[in-house]
Amino acid sequence: MGIMFFSYIILLYVCGFDKNWHTNIRTISYFLLLPLIISAFIIDLKKQIIPNRLVLTIFEIGILVTFVEGIITQNGLSFALNRLEGMLLGGGIFLVITLIGGLIAGKEALGFGDVKLMGAIGLFFGTSSVMIIAVMAFVIGAIASIILLIRRVKKSDEYIPFGPFIVISVIIAMLIPESMLFHYLWFIFSGQWLIKYFVK
Repeated sequence: MGIMFFSYIILLYVCGFDKNWHTNIRTISYFLLLPLIISAFIIDLKKQIIPNRLVLTIFEIGILVTFVEGIITQNGLSFALNRLEGMLLGGGIFLVITLIGGLIAGKEALGFGDVKLMGAIGLFFGTSSVMIIAVMAFVIGAIASIILLIRRVKKSDEYIPFGPFIVISVIIAMLIPESMLFHYLWFIFSGQWLIKYFVK
C-alpha cells in the first residue's frame, strides 16, 4: 500500500495535474494503469503467469483512453490510429520473438501473457514509445538474467519471467520523456559510450 502511495505521488509530481480535466487524460490513464501493471509484476514473478483477466482489463482501459483522447485531441483520428498501431506493434514484436524462439530452442522464448501484455500496453503509448519500452525490457531483462545466472540464483535452463521487465520499462516510460529515453538508448547501442570512456 505504501509503495502504491509513493508511486502515485511521484507520478503526479512528474506528470502534473491541471484544473481542466481534459488535459489530464494522460495522467489519469497512468494512474489507472499503474496498479494493474504492478499486479502483473507480482503475479508473474510469483506464479510465472499473467492472468488473461488482468490483461483484458488493461486492454479495455487502453481502448477507453484511446477513444477519449482521440475525441479531445486535435488530430484525433491519426492519434487513435497511432495507439492501435502501438497495440499491434507491441504484441507483434513479442509474438514473432516467441514463435522464432519456439522454432529455434524448442520452447517459448516468451510467454503469450507477455505478448498480450505488450499489446495492451501499446494502446497507452503508441508506436514509437512501445518500441522504446520493448528495447528497454530486453536490455533490463538481459542484465538481470546475467546477474541471476552469475550469482546462481537461477540456472541456465530455468525460466525467468519476463513480465517484471516489461513493467519496469513501462514505469520508466511514464516518468522519463520519450526523447530522453531514445537518447540514452542510442547512446548505448551506437557505441558512443565506448568512444567517450575508452577512446582518448
